[in-house]
Amino acid sequence: MSIMDVLKLYITVSRWEFLPAVLIGILIGIFIGADSINYLISFKVILILLEGIVIFILLFNVGFMVNCWADWKVDELYKTKLYHAVMEMGRNKLGILVIIHILVSILLAYHVTLQTQRIEISLLVWIGIFLGVGYS
Repeated sequence: MSIMDVLKLYITVSRWEFLPAVLIGILIGIFIGADSINYLISFKVILILLEGIVIFILLFNVGFMVNCWADWKVDELYKTKLYHAVMEMGRNKLGILVIIHILVSILLAYHVTLQTQRIEISLLVWIGIFLGVGYS
């Protein structure tokens, strides 16, 4: 299997078609919550924002991957593209990919927490993981 094939499977099970619309919502929240544009474009803030967006994307993808992992039998009938992606990738590999996404998100959240001195960032990521995986 080529790298392009793996990437296509990842994009399919992560349901990237929903990502642009959701990112708009995230960016709106960032702009509304910012003190000023100058604050947002400062180097330190941009790095933290990028880390936060990466955390969000990883965990957003986790929800869809867990759903694909759990609903593969239903998807066989109704969402065949997802079913075929899961079968081609393998449920075990998909599960490992979910765990990697979660671990990277936790590490990044810990880093952002240290940079900002705000423990609630890590707490919210942990709560989000618990609720997101449970819901999915």
